[in-house]
Amino acid sequence: MTEAAELRDLAAAVVRLVPDRRDPEAFHADKSEIAARLRRVAALVERREAGWRRRYMAPAA
Repeated sequence: MTEAAELRDLAAAVVRLVPDRRDPEAFHADKSEIAARLRRVAALVERREAGWRRRYMAPAA
């Protein structure tokens, strides 16, 4: 899944995220899952940006 598709999927999950009286723990579990997925996407973007900087922003020799 591309990062853009993952972010769209996460946005949809946030929209659906509501507490449930019958299973209040599910809300917190779902929230934790979304947060973990967001951290993974952020890490991917940071690694890609770091590689881009090394490649294109390296000082001229």
